[in-house]
Amino acid sequence: MKHMTYGEFPPSPILAPFVECFWAVSFKQSPFQPIEILVPDGRTEIIFNYGSAYKRFIDHNRKRYEFISGSHYVGMREKSIFLEEMDGISFFAIRFRPGGILSFLRIPAFEFVQQFLPLETLWGKVAGELEARIFEAPNYAEKVKAAESVLLRQLKKAYTEKTFLDAALQDIYARKGHCTIDEIKEKYKVGYKKLERHFLKKVGCTPKLYIKMVRLSRAIDMMQRQPETSMTEVAYETGFYDQAHFNRDFKLFTGNTPRQFKKKRYTISRVIKPKLHYQPAACIQV
Repeated sequence: MKHMTYGEFPPSPILAPFVECFWAVSFKQSPFQPIEILVPDGRTEIIFNYGSAYKRFIDHNRKRYEFISGSHYVGMREKSIFLEEMDGISFFAIRFRPGGILSFLRIPAFEFVQQFLPLETLWGKVAGELEARIFEAPNYAEKVKAAESVLLRQLKKAYTEKTFLDAALQDIYARKGHCTIDEIKEKYKVGYKKLERHFLKKVGCTPKLYIKMVRLSRAIDMMQRQPETSMTEVAYETGFYDQAHFNRDFKLFTGNTPRQFKKKRYTISRVIKPKLHYQPAACIQV
């Protein structure tokens, strides 16, 4: 049995509108599948890697790849990204809510779609300071405290006032994607061009694509928590028009049909969910 320590930690109330959670994972021998997947969910992350590098495949054929090491920013994903984890991983990370990263940067989110970037590219000297403080912190509580102090400082520099989009994002997520673009436009009294412009700047994708991501996340969660449920029922419950649309969108986002995805039992998607399931860092057997 391989052992992995994984924990999620909630942010302070002032950061909660932007940061979903802090998380940490470590293991000596990889508990993951040979090839793992990061599915699109609208979120972005800053990862502090104090262990081995890991391999990120640049195409779905997995012929081209790059090694990712050090502290880095993972941009919003329009399609799944495939990874190969190595032994000896030790991560501490910040997971931002959809649109949350814009409050700490002054760069539109769409510029970082599908990208893994060195953190210093975004934050300069601040990145090195934060990396050192997190590394030196003796426990997870202190690591969270160190990360929050820097985030609060960056928030003061880059924060912009809330717009209708903040409420719209919460609305779409609360309704699990069971809504249409026309309903969002009507509720928030906004035209499509303005809606799309705000989505691209803050989230990094169009509103239509974001709604599909929310539905996909819900579908994957349902497939894993209720494995006996038929794919037809999953499609219906998660707001897809029919089985054919579900299969098409699922493969477009993940490179797998729903049944292929379920059969592969990807570890990351089973352990790391698209919302905070708070738990202290504890040993998880995979």
